Parts: sequence; structure tokens; C-alpha cells
Amino acid sequence: MSSNPVGTGAYAVENYIPGSSVTFVKRNDYWQSDDKRAPLSQANIGRIVYKVIPEKSQMTIALQNHDVDLAYYVQSTDISHFEEGGDSKGFSVLAKPADLAQVIFFNCDSSSVFSNVALRQCVAYAINNAVILQNVYGNQGGLCKTFGTPVFADYMEKWNKEDYYDYNVEKAKEKLAEAGYSAGQLNIKLMTDNGTEHQKMAQIIQAMLGQIGINVQILVYDQTLYSTYRFDPAQWDIRIDNKSSFDYITSVWKFSFDASMYKGATVNFYSDDKLQTLLTTSMDAKTHTPENIDACHQYLKDICIGYGICYGVNYYVYVDTIKNVALDFKNCVPAGACEYSDAFIGG
Repeated sequence: MSSNPVGTGAYAVENYIPGSSVTFVKRNDYWQSDDKRAPLSQANIGRIVYKVIPEKSQMTIALQNHDVDLAYYVQSTDISHFEEGGDSKGFSVLAKPADLAQVIFFNCDSSSVFSNVALRQCVAYAINNAVILQNVYGNQGGLCKTFGTPVFADYMEKWNKEDYYDYNVEKAKEKLAEAGYSAGQLNIKLMTDNGTEHQKMAQIIQAMLGQIGINVQILVYDQTLYSTYRFDPAQWDIRIDNKSSFDYITSVWKFSFDASMYKGATVNFYSDDKLQTLLTTSMDAKTHTPENIDACHQYLKDICIGYGICYGVNYYVYVDTIKNVALDFKNCVPAGACEYSDAFIGG
């Protein structure tokens, strides 16, 4: 499979360099006729080279040097180069709300201070999501009104008008007292990975919680340690993460809170039969109704075991000779399904 992989798509792998690139060529013996191909299964170009460029600034340079014809998840601070009036000519920009929500999890293990629902609600009220969106994402994106983003088909517009622990310092202080703590009494550990955006979020959250008298120690780990420690309730009290799905908002919830996936509790150590019933009902194809989805959302909001903060924008930058960019259900680009002009000379 590494040297000559077998597939059923319209393209075959010509060359694969691990961690660097994959080259695909159009098959002349594809099994499906052109008139019956799905829109995302079109093969409108003969050869495609996918290049791996993990560092975002290098991706921008690759675009400017025309080493690539299309890139997605381009960082927002570089978009001005490619927009009208920018210093890099011959490009178009497509912006789509991200399906990836920036969230926090509370450690709900019985040994944790955040087994206290009032304390969880206190922290949610103390965080100014708009400030995080402004300072981390340059106000490019939106504020979460549930544990996830509004891009999913089963997201309910009515949630946008609800109070979702909207920033309220006085309410946060009330909840802190209700939880049994006074200002300056509580010391907590805030864990994050070493991503730049998450570290900025951690610093902002630290300052905001400090305003209501909660002392925060920030713990930053590389991805390997972070992935290990997130399953250890002794390592953290709050952790920063991001969550998405490939289809529905209920799937976003499932991947974090479905007890059947995490040995009888949620990913953050919370056991609740009512939550599991609501979640299972809202996910089942036969009972995936607005009423059941809303009931699960409302309960998740009430117990506040995880809290959605904000989401950014996915930017796609491409040469003008690509007429239309195709996006699949995960907002990835199947290059063969894009539309190309006669002047296109890329791969």
C-alpha cells in the first residue's frame, strides 16, 4: 500500500514522499462514466500534487512564489496580501466560517474543584468570548452559542438569541460565592497545548479569572504530553481544546461527551445517565429531531461541563485561473472537482 496503493477513485497515486507530497494522476480506466459522477468526484485536471506545508507562514510564501496554486487554512494575518489592493497579484480569496470550535473542558472528576457546577458556571460567565475572538483571531469569526459552531445542518438558529453564559462579571462573582469560595482562595491549573492561538487564549483567560479572584497557573505542553495528560484528572483543572465534526452538531457533542466512548464517562470524567440518554436520543437517526437536539443542548448548557468560546474563519487562497473551488463536507478541497480556466497552467 505504501508503494502502489489500490483505490476506487478517479486518480491513482504516482508518487508519495512521506511528510512532503503526494502526486496523483487521472486514471483513464475509471469505472464510472462522466455523466454519472457526483460533483465532488469529478476529475477536471490531469495531475495533482498535494504538498505538506505545516508552517502557516511558509504556506503564504509558497503561494506568493507560485509554488502552489491553492492553499487552505491560510492564516488571517496574511490574507491582506492576496485581497484586492494587496501586494500579491493574481489571487482570489474564499472565506468560510470554521467548523472548528475553540472550547474549554472542566475537570469533572469527583476529586476536582470543578465537580461543582456553580464553579463551572462561574468561570463561563467570567470569560469574555468577544475579547478572545478580537485578540486571538482579529475578530475574524464568531462567538459560540453552544458547544460547537453554527456551520452544521442541525444547528438551531434560536440558540443565537439565548444567553450562553454571556460575559457577566457580577454573575461570575455570585456563582463563585455560591460554589463556596471567596476571592483569592482558589488556585487552579489551566492546561493547553503549545499552539500559539491556544497560548494566547490561556493568557486572556488567566487575566479574566484573576479579575474575580481565581488564581490561574498556565501549563503548556507539546502535543504528545497534552494528549496524554488530558486523560489524567490529576494534571489539570481546565483545559483548552478545539472540537469539530464531519456532519452534525450532535456529533461534536458525541466525540466529547458520549460515555460509550470513554469507559462510562465523558472525556472530562463526568458521569450522568440523563446526559447519555439525551445525547443518544439526539444522535439516533429516528429521533434526530429539533426538539431532542435542543433538549440536549439545553442540558449541556445547564451542567456546563464544557464551554464553547469562539470560532475562526477558514481562508482559501487560489490563483485567479481557478474559476471555482470545490469543498467537501469537511471543508477540504477535492482538487479534481474544482473548475479551471483554459489559462490554468498549474499541476
